[in-house]
Amino acid sequence: MKTKKPKLYWHIHHELLLEDAVKPVSERRDYIRRRKPEIEVPTRLKCLKPVKRPDLIPAALRKKLQGICGEYFEGHDILRRTNLRHLKVLMARHRKEYPKCTCDEHGHLVFPAE
Repeated sequence: MKTKKPKLYWHIHHELLLEDAVKPVSERRDYIRRRKPEIEVPTRLKCLKPVKRPDLIPAALRKKLQGICGEYFEGHDILRRTNLRHLKVLMARHRKEYPKCTCDEHGHLVFPAE
């Protein structure tokens, strides 16, 4: 059986810098529009972006992220810990690809104040 190649995205979930898009990203965008607070929607949609150069993400990290869904507690926790372990490398890559993203030094999205 062929292994699915990860499709890496920044900020599928606001507290996770990097994830494998295990579900269609269009479904996540629709969910954000329907279910998230109105003030958060523009930031979430603006920052939900594909990784432009996945080849520059360490191979071991790409493999670790593969197929883990951040929607569920166990998967979210694994992704959070993995992102934290590689935060310096990930933030450097992220800042090069999307310098205008409004995330903090931990990779969490920062929303405008109400």
